[in-house]
Amino acid sequence: MNNQSIILSGLLFVFSLTTGFSQSERNGEIIFQGGVGVLPTYFMDGGATNVLPVQASLSYKFNGLISVGAFGGYSSSEGQAITYKDGSVHQFQNQNFIFGIRSAVHARNFEKFDIYGGVNFGYNMQDVNVNTITYGEDAIPVSRATDEFIYGAFVGFTGYLNQNFGLFAEMGYGISLLQAGVTVRL
Repeated sequence: MNNQSIILSGLLFVFSLTTGFSQSERNGEIIFQGGVGVLPTYFMDGGATNVLPVQASLSYKFNGLISVGAFGGYSSSEGQAITYKDGSVHQFQNQNFIFGIRSAVHARNFEKFDIYGGVNFGYNMQDVNVNTITYGEDAIPVSRATDEFIYGAFVGFTGYLNQNFGLFAEMGYGISLLQAGVTVRL
C-alpha cells in the first residue's frame, strides 16, 4: 500500500467517525495553534536539539467539520560525529524551516474537545552545515541536503479549557513528529 492510499484511507476513516455525531455547529471560526516539538524529526539520528522545534498554524474551520489553513515551523539540531570508510569524521548541524498548507476533518458534537486528522503539503528549506573533524585519505564527498516539497498526515486532539482557549497534542509529519501547545479560537 503506497503513502497516498494510507493517507486517503485515514481521511476516510476520520470522516466516517464524524458522520455518526450530531452537533450544534459553530459556523466559520478561525483557529490559531502554536506548539513545541516533543519528539523532533531527528530524534532517531541521536541528534541534540539546539532549539526546540516550534510550529504555528492558522486555519479556518467551515461548519465545525472541515478546516483549511497554513502552517510554518522551525527546528535546529546537531548530529553525532560520523566516521566514514576513509577515516574522515563529520558532524552535521541542521536547521529546518517549513511552511505550507493543511486541511483537516474534525469529529463532531464535542463542546470541550476536538478530535481531528488531516493532510499537509509544504516546502522544507534545509540549511545543513557539515563540520569536518578529521579529514580522510580518500576525501569521500559528503552529500548536501536540498530544499524539497513535503507532504504528510497528522492526527490531533484539542481539549478546551474555556470557550476560546485550549491545549492540543498532534502526531504526524511536520517540524516534529509529536508536538503539544495552545489553541486559540479567534
